[in-house]
Amino acid sequence: MTFVNKFLRAAGAALCIVCAIFSLVLLVLACIEFSARNTILDENVYKDFLLAPAIQKKIDNIIIQTSGLEQLRAYDETVYENIFYLMKTELIAPFTNTLPELVVQYLAGDTNNFDPVLNLHEVRGKAKWILDQAVNQKVPFFLLERMQRAVNRIFSRYVPVSMRLLPMLGVTPDMEEKMKIYVTSFHELSKKTFLIYISAFFFTVLWFVLMRKKKNFPGNFVAALGALLFCIALPITLFDKQLVEIVQTALNQSSRAAGEYQAFAGVFLPRFFERLSELLFISAAGCTLVLLGLVIFRIIRIWKSKKITPALPAHGFILKTDKNKQ
Repeated sequence: MTFVNKFLRAAGAALCIVCAIFSLVLLVLACIEFSARNTILDENVYKDFLLAPAIQKKIDNIIIQTSGLEQLRAYDETVYENIFYLMKTELIAPFTNTLPELVVQYLAGDTNNFDPVLNLHEVRGKAKWILDQAVNQKVPFFLLERMQRAVNRIFSRYVPVSMRLLPMLGVTPDMEEKMKIYVTSFHELSKKTFLIYISAFFFTVLWFVLMRKKKNFPGNFVAALGALLFCIALPITLFDKQLVEIVQTALNQSSRAAGEYQAFAGVFLPRFFERLSELLFISAAGCTLVLLGLVIFRIIRIWKSKKITPALPAHGFILKTDKNKQ
């Protein structure tokens, strides 16, 4: 025990500085982790991502390429637009509306099923009806029977009733495997993030133990933490747009799928910076309130101590009483 006391006396200042640094850094990391996880598991992020112009354009191109509508466009623009609108509203829109919820459940570990299947029977019948109406209205009578047989022959071919939508949207098996790896890594990291909170709590307690004899330590700790949080939150709030642009530029120069990554970064990063800055500002405001509370408590304590202490005579010595004279 004596050796421990001597060691703490010799290395107390250094240990205190190290604990202070680790405590403050880990508290900031805890705020970053909390904001990032909540942003990743936010359905609105994926809804806005799917509504981005670059993603909508890619979905439209996938519909055209996989369905062969480009050939129909050369014959009749109106029929092409009607079938394209039908496929997008009947097939793609329901999927994109439920996709954010599926992604969040998949990332959160609530479900392992991320393979949506579509029922093509009803949409196929509607597309055939549109073509039949176009043939009856626009094809000359001497070609009408021939065109009707061609349409019936095309739609009599075997088509699966249900179809996986991920390949239809251009998701390759390699991309699916990478997606599973990313989700597994996310789950593993989520299980280990509690170490950040435990470490921050441990170094904060150790810092408090090393500074327990310092009467101003609570105020110094709160002031240091609040100042650090405020100094990090203020630049993020002022320069969040510039940070997003820098990230998007870096993604554009380093990746082939720059449009998709830029769209996701343009949706994810503003929400992440907003959550992080709000959390940091709220924490800094809490530290300020605690610091004001400590100051008020100290003022009241000093005022009470002065009120209780008896006043000394003007000459600086205590007058003798009758009892002392006797």
